[in-house]
Amino acid sequence: MKTLLCVGLFAVIAGVWNAAAQGTVNFANGAAGVNAPVQPILNGAPVEGAGWRAELLIVKADGSSKLIGQPATFEYAELAGYFFGGSVIVPRVEPGTTATFQIRVSDALGTVERFSNPVTVTLGGVKTPPPNLIGLENWASKALTMLPQLAISIAQQTVSRSWSKDLLNAILEFTESLAKPNWVSATEAPQTTGEKLTLTFNMPSFQRYYRLRLP
Repeated sequence: MKTLLCVGLFAVIAGVWNAAAQGTVNFANGAAGVNAPVQPILNGAPVEGAGWRAELLIVKADGSSKLIGQPATFEYAELAGYFFGGSVIVPRVEPGTTATFQIRVSDALGTVERFSNPVTVTLGGVKTPPPNLIGLENWASKALTMLPQLAISIAQQTVSRSWSKDLLNAILEFTESLAKPNWVSATEAPQTTGEKLTLTFNMPSFQRYYRLRLP
């Protein structure tokens, strides 16, 4: 019984030590030394509230990135464009170690996104407070990217594909297999119908998959 108690006590102590040994960072674009609000861009509408979110990504040595922590929502009114996600634990990175982060901003529908410039800071933790993302650049000059959304409608023997007319450079592509895709660009020019660009084809006699690609 004493042996089991010692093992259990050691496991608890080890778990506490491991949690304390992880670095932290202050996930916010408004803090001491940081003033980088996301400015209104789409039709002058402010970036505010639950319709927008910010996600914190840690950038690895190979250039890939991984989401950490929980998304932060944007404030309202005079604080529109700001988010305050608070202290975020950086898994498996010790306090006092440098780490590089990026922030991904997107709307709730997943149709618009933008990535910040990379920011490198020395992590807090244990007795050191989480550092602010000093070096985060103002988003005023950054355009949010419209992600292509493709709509498909069927009428009798024709199929129409449509997307926002704001995406003038979007390319419609198709393939007959997703197992070994061979994406081919449609050669026809789309027609403007209201707020949409539309391409209409005769109903194919075989299976096809479509996508929009931004060059």
